[in-house]
Amino acid sequence: MRKLFRRVNYLLNRRRYDAELEADMEFHREMAARAGRSNFGNMLRLREQAQDAWGWTWLDRFFQDTRYAFRQFVRKPGFVMAAVITLAMGIGATTTIYSIADSLLFRPLPYTNAPRIVQVWNTFAPRGMMEIPASEPEFLE
Repeated sequence: MRKLFRRVNYLLNRRRYDAELEADMEFHREMAARAGRSNFGNMLRLREQAQDAWGWTWLDRFFQDTRYAFRQFVRKPGFVMAAVITLAMGIGATTTIYSIADSLLFRPLPYTNAPRIVQVWNTFAPRGMMEIPASEPEFLE
């Protein structure tokens, strides 16, 4: 529960935490330079790792992606509408095909004793016909 409160606190006070992180990283870079080490590391990577530990990066990335998508929609509305319509048609077609396959293939037949339903075949060997559906009179015969 403490971890959740810490993450919410970071989310609400993000600018303050980012400024403190920047100051701390600058301090440590200066300390490394005084100690004779010229390479402190990749600053951007270290900053992102610290932010990952503090907050909800998935939420931050979601908002970034949403803003980017909105900017692209404003810039190229025709392309976005074509993409949305294509996705909608694809999802609709997939749902329709699955519904049909589900009702025909996966659900039991709506008859009593459905597993006992059979189809009667007839054969006509002189012509090489081995599976001909039998008609009702042939079945009764």
